[in-house]
Amino acid sequence: MPQLSDVAIKAKVATEFPKRMTKILTRKLAHAYHEFPQCKGKSLVLMIAPFFEPGAVFYTDDALMYALMGAPGPEVEVVSPFFQRSDAETVSAVVYCNQFTVPRFLRLGTGFSASDAPHLTRHGHCYIADQDGEFRPREYDYVMGSEGVPKETWSEGVTIFENPNAAVPLPRDAFPASSHVSVRDGYVYREVRGFHPLVSFMVGQAGT
Repeated sequence: MPQLSDVAIKAKVATEFPKRMTKILTRKLAHAYHEFPQCKGKSLVLMIAPFFEPGAVFYTDDALMYALMGAPGPEVEVVSPFFQRSDAETVSAVVYCNQFTVPRFLRLGTGFSASDAPHLTRHGHCYIADQDGEFRPREYDYVMGSEGVPKETWSEGVTIFENPNAAVPLPRDAFPASSHVSVRDGYVYREVRGFHPLVSFMVGQAGT
């Protein structure tokens, strides 16, 4: 991966990444999925993930929120929010996840225990909801298979962006996700359910 300056990283996160994701969604609209017999009258959900370059999995869902919802954000360029397009009303929601990677399939498919994974560590940044319902970014770090570590699920790191202008809204709790973004009374709200990893690293260390 190239070593980028802070200015270049900010430009990628604030401008290039949202534009790439919006372009992908726009191409999906051209397929007119809502006109397919099996889709008519039903909620239509589009799912996207960042796999367009090395390191793209470290793009979090925050920048995408501005490109979809039009919510103001620092240094994020929003020309035309996707959900405010007239032809986007056929889309009930957009689902985003940067966590469907080889290490994740390895973790969930293997089910490491403390005895067979003593040198594998997972760490990164996450949102964890407090008892009062508020959430704050935090760092996490744990050894795979450690006692007391919550079991990882496929819904971790999945964010559902609900289209406030959808012709057919997505029913709440249609499928599990650790973060849900919606519009209520003109304001954009994020709901965090339990542990929501923003980025995830898994590091292996050779045993002795």
